[in-house]
Amino acid sequence: HFQLPKRERFDVVHHVGWGTCSVPSPFWKLEVPLIWGPLGGGQAPPRGLMPLFGWLRWKESLRTLWLRLLPLTPALRRAVDRTAVVLTTNRETAHLLSSAGAPSVVSMLDNALRQTSYPVEPKRSAIPKRINLLWAGRLVRWKGLDLALAAMKQVGSGAHVRLTIAGDGPRRKDFESSVQRLGLNAVVTFRGRVPWEAMSKTLD
Repeated sequence: HFQLPKRERFDVVHHVGWGTCSVPSPFWKLEVPLIWGPLGGGQAPPRGLMPLFGWLRWKESLRTLWLRLLPLTPALRRAVDRTAVVLTTNRETAHLLSSAGAPSVVSMLDNALRQTSYPVEPKRSAIPKRINLLWAGRLVRWKGLDLALAAMKQVGSGAHVRLTIAGDGPRRKDFESSVQRLGLNAVVTFRGRVPWEAMSKTLD
């Protein structure tokens, strides 16, 4: 891929892959204006939420330390210094890359839904005063499902709030155990992995 610009003339190169600021793009070496991103990965959890990681807390602590040192690393500083525009998906990553010397950092959303993916009019619950919540994603600690379950415990079953969890992952059994321990079986439902085309019907 580094030989291609020698055969073809490019006005700009856009490196979309990887999606994390921790792995510098090598395409600044092409000597063509580079757009890098969208990037994330610069977020660190608040200290008060570290217990949510359980036995993996040590690993997240090391990652937080690494993020503090990352803007000082020569590889990242060299890459962003030679990048025309860096696209970021959150303010923490934007701040990290600006600290590393990026000349132009632009914030943007990195995901979206087609209009056909959701109804024009929101669906109402068939049961009056019931609120149906949907949590969708991979079942891992850093996605924040622990916080959703803690909130459900605070709300209580008398508030007519129901939580549907769509997704699967290595921590599913842990989250199911948490639901059991918190006494949320009646208000929290695990749907497992839901196909994309069926997501719009998950709250029916």
